[in-house]
Amino acid sequence: MIDTNLLILIVMVAFAGVVVYAVERYTKKQPVDWMDASKIGLLSGAGAGGLLYAMGGDTEAVTTTVTTASSVVQDMFVGRPSF
Repeated sequence: MIDTNLLILIVMVAFAGVVVYAVERYTKKQPVDWMDASKIGLLSGAGAGGLLYAMGGDTEAVTTTVTTASSVVQDMFVGRPSF
C-alpha cells in the first residue's frame, strides 16, 4: 500500500501542473481549456507516481533523492559557476 505522504506528493505535483498550465494560458490571454488541464494534471500525477514506484515507494529514498537534487539545483543558481 502506498504511504499517505507519497499520495499527498502525487496530488501536489498534479495540482502544480494544472496551476502552471493555467498561468501559462493566462499570460497568453487565452482561455483555460479544462479538458487539457485535467489531462496535464492526470499525467503529471501519474508520472510522479511512476517515479515514486520506480524508486521503491520508500519515504527515505525519496527524501534522500530530493535533498540531493535540491542541493545541486541551489548550487547552480548561487555564486559563480564552476565549469
